[in-house]
Amino acid sequence: MDRSAATPFGERSDGDDRSASAGPRALRSPEQLAHATLTWRLTPRQAEILEHVVRGASNAHIARVVGCSAASIEAHVGQLLRKASAEGRGALVARFWTLPSTTETSPAAARALERATEIWALTPMQARVLEHVVRGASNKDVMAVLGCAKSTIEAHVTALLRKSGCVNRAELIARFWWGATRGA
Repeated sequence: MDRSAATPFGERSDGDDRSASAGPRALRSPEQLAHATLTWRLTPRQAEILEHVVRGASNAHIARVVGCSAASIEAHVGQLLRKASAEGRGALVARFWTLPSTTETSPAAARALERATEIWALTPMQARVLEHVVRGASNKDVMAVLGCAKSTIEAHVTALLRKSGCVNRAELIARFWWGATRGA
């Protein structure tokens, strides 16, 4: 899939002529970034890096954009994980988009889940797994809630990544919430 002109759920948008080298799209919820900055007591540099992380950017890309080393970005991401009490990058992205003060999260998430289910042609079970994954649940958490075997959840997450065109869980979560905040 040509991701340079794709919307969050992979369909093409009219008039979007950005090249693939343009990098991740701009964050559409500056209020959420400001709230995360206050809630997690982030430095300006950490907030800048968080903005890129929640859009699904790699450490290498962030390093190029902000002009520091990949090792420095890795250290900042580690600090972000600690401040947000997140176990991994995907959980950090989910925590960012589900901070309690986000007034549009529930209705937007419901619309985004419906849209993702339709566009990515998800089965009902894949949609249920996606609903938990985008909230930062681990495979083990999803297993407990849905009562499925570990291998079943792993297979559904793999299918979600394939159908969404994402390469990892963090990108899947970022793409989902980017679509939710745009009213997709």
